[in-house]
Amino acid sequence: MSDSSWSRGGIDRWVMARLDAEGLKPSRAADCATLARRVSLDLIGLPPTLAQVDAACADAANGYQRLVDTLLASPRFGERWAAMWLDLVLQLESALEGDGVVNAAPEEERVFLRGEPLRPRLDLRLQVQRVLDG
Repeated sequence: MSDSSWSRGGIDRWVMARLDAEGLKPSRAADCATLARRVSLDLIGLPPTLAQVDAACADAANGYQRLVDTLLASPRFGERWAAMWLDLVLQLESALEGDGVVNAAPEEERVFLRGEPLRPRLDLRLQVQRVLDG
């Protein structure tokens, strides 16, 4: 491993080994404001306010964790992820308009419902009922 100070855990060591194999070097660590922006966009789909960035960066020990907790408690977090699931439901309902049978995506794009894959060409209602029945 070319830069052992870069890794903090097993996944980092795995990534570093792959980077070494490809002859690449890791990017430098992101600053606090960049991390705050990334986590906010990931969790709620909106950039953080200046006050949120300032609060996260002012407290080096706990500021980032507090920002994450605030974002997870925000109604925007639920809205963002609910929208994704509602889009999925809309797509599945549209697929059922014809013959009532879902023509699922290829293997690599399968959709899972409570850990069970939606099987191609099976009635969606039957699949959901099987999952709910246990």
